[in-house]
Formats: sequence, C-alpha cells, structure tokens
Amino acid sequence: MAQNANFNGVPVAYCLMSTGNKYNLELFYSVMRDHNDLQETQVVMVDKDSTNIDILQHYFDKARILLCVFYVLKYLKLRVHGLKIPLPNRMNIMKNIRRLLYDNNQMSAIYLKEIKTESEETDFYQYFELNWLSCCEM
Repeated sequence: MAQNANFNGVPVAYCLMSTGNKYNLELFYSVMRDHNDLQETQVVMVDKDSTNIDILQHYFDKARILLCVFYVLKYLKLRVHGLKIPLPNRMNIMKNIRRLLYDNNQMSAIYLKEIKTESEETDFYQYFELNWLSCCEM
C-alpha cells in the first residue's frame, strides 16, 4: 500500500499463489524489484511467517518490517490454548499479551511478570521471550 502524508493509500501489488513457499515469494518480490524502486519503501506489514519476513528483509532492506497484530494474536492464542494449565491462567496470559501489544506504556514489566507467573509450569514464557519479545520492534 502506498500512502500520502494524510495516510490515504492504495494497494500497489497483489499476488495470488497456490502456495507461499520461498520460491514463489522470491519470484514475486524479484518481479516487484524489477519494476519498482524498492529502496523508497519505508514500511512493509506481514503476518508471522518467518520465511516471508526473511525474504522481505532481503528485498526491502531499508524498510521497517512490521508484524500484523491480528496474526500475532491469532497465533499466540492457539499456542496459549494448547498449554496444559488451568483456564484462568491461560485467560490471564492472553489478557496480558493484549495489554503488551496495545498499551505502549511503563506497565510492560508488570504484564511480562504476569505472563511468566501464569505460565510457569510450562515452557511458554521461554518460547514467548525467544520468538516474540525478540521481534517486538516489528
């Protein structure tokens, strides 16, 4: 999507493919590169697919790669749902994950502590720290 200074925008590319494998993504981005100056791109938003993120970082090396919050929450909800802990603990974990995503303030340390406490009988916090906190800039 290309946007002007008033944040009005239009999509600049669509690609329908049977599978989003590395080969197809490389082909799509190489065609975009051949027909556009990708160095001017400032921001790219993607889902949680690390294959796509790695390829995007190669083609859009000057752009910020942002993860779509919808997909982050959807994936984490599935992961938390599968934890073998009581339902109230799982609900509190998700509540604090949402707070982390939407409340950009100094309460983050408290939310993280709650997530760690509620999931202490599992390896979820280590997973969360490694896979999500490491990319929170995205």
